[in-house]
Amino acid sequence: MQENFDNRVDIPDSSQDGRRGFGFEIVLPPKEPSTGVHIDTPLVFTGRDLLSKNDSSSDPIRQMRRLYEYGPITPQLRAKNFYVQGKFMENYEDSVPWTGDFLCYFPTYHDLPYRQLRGYFGWRTNVRKGFVQKVSFSAAYIYIYELLNGIGTASAADSLCKLKEFEKSFIDAGFGDNRMRNYLRRWMFELAVVKNVDLDVAKQYLPEFVFDYDKALGVLKKPSEHSSEEVFSSLFRLGGRRNLNSPVITNDPGKAALLFSKTWENAISGYKRNGRPLFDLCFGRRGSRYWYPLANAVYYFQEPQPEFEYFVSDNRAYSFKEGRWTEKSYSTNSFDSVLFEGFIRETDRILRKYYKTGRYLKEFAGFEWVLPFVQQAIATVEASEKRSSRPQVVIDVSILEKIRNDAITTRDSLLTEDERAEEENGGSPVVKANASSEVPSTEEINESRILDPVKLRIIRCLLQGSDPSDILKAENMMPSIAADSINEALYDYIGDVAVLCENGRLTLEEEYIEDITGLIGGKSDV
Repeated sequence: MQENFDNRVDIPDSSQDGRRGFGFEIVLPPKEPSTGVHIDTPLVFTGRDLLSKNDSSSDPIRQMRRLYEYGPITPQLRAKNFYVQGKFMENYEDSVPWTGDFLCYFPTYHDLPYRQLRGYFGWRTNVRKGFVQKVSFSAAYIYIYELLNGIGTASAADSLCKLKEFEKSFIDAGFGDNRMRNYLRRWMFELAVVKNVDLDVAKQYLPEFVFDYDKALGVLKKPSEHSSEEVFSSLFRLGGRRNLNSPVITNDPGKAALLFSKTWENAISGYKRNGRPLFDLCFGRRGSRYWYPLANAVYYFQEPQPEFEYFVSDNRAYSFKEGRWTEKSYSTNSFDSVLFEGFIRETDRILRKYYKTGRYLKEFAGFEWVLPFVQQAIATVEASEKRSSRPQVVIDVSILEKIRNDAITTRDSLLTEDERAEEENGGSPVVKANASSEVPSTEEINESRILDPVKLRIIRCLLQGSDPSDILKAENMMPSIAADSINEALYDYIGDVAVLCENGRLTLEEEYIEDITGLIGGKSDV
């Protein structure tokens, strides 16, 4: 630094020495040099905290701060700084309580002022002792990042165990939210792969849908090698959860399992479009793509890392080679839910009509090809019944609820970000129908008590072209929840999504206005 005796201070340009505006040293000359001897008086700045005369150089937090490496702002350097500082503070304990607010994306120690750092470590001390308290989300993420990076853990398996414990003690206690839970479970899965954790150990912590989805695909790809119950469960695990309420299924679950599984088996071997079999049309083909584990977390990839492959299932594997991660699996982006769920729904429609049970559903346009495969399945099952050799397939009706819940979990995991946003607004993919069917009378609906008074008021308001916001507000109902509940109630009668929710506003699907009007007995006053 150049000396200057006119009371000015020359400060180095931080862009030239790679620093970020602090961590530098300023030297001031005496105001009136009379002897010609200059005495340097150093003033040291470290981030947000100014050291006072009473500060001790043995303070671990201040020592940790000095470990920070300045340089180009990159995720890797940020993660490296976090890891180095975290390892230095790995066994540190404090008793200062957490106070104040803290909001930061990809939070690290460097983002906290001195007092809150002590508060964080005080909170962490209590967490490690089993006493978990509420804290800022950003501070909680720092703790999660520590466990991901092996800070305060003995091994990757220990990290997974502690992450699972934190989910129970923090998120399940209401201190976190579902967004944090989704991130946590995703990171646990990715950490298990990156650290090559033994699969039997990893399965204790990984989300079930990772395995169940691949297992269901394996069953549906080769249905002849699996039982009817397995094929039936796999079909409804991946789609068609509403159809589990079908009387075809609830009246005789065992027979329904035979019919649906045989229909799928027939269609798998007999249906092609543009040379592609049904399985490929629904799920695409197993392929390789680049994979970016822990990309949205503060995680330090230490180098060098050995090359290896990690097999999660027969349909999913990960590999690290030449510095890149690769995933080999069936991409959820290739899943054609409209085709797959349409197949299940059309199978249900044909079986209802054949066995004359329940409400008849509308026929989906473009699904005429399903009919011969259902007819073939019916013929096979009835022939077995006549020979008194019908396979005994026992499916407890209570198990249908588990399949339904599993289907919801799997369906949520298959949603893209755009689809998830649309779902939160009450929307859902709409499969159009173009054929008419029998519609039950108003008396039949009222007797079955499918539509409660609130739903009827909302529908009648929509039929009049009015906005039912006042009704929703009075009943403390969210528009998306109202749309979903009405669609669930009308599904057996309309066979499709009748009420849409876009940007918090409810509207009726125009195609079904006439049917809905007949169902509720006209556009009576609200």
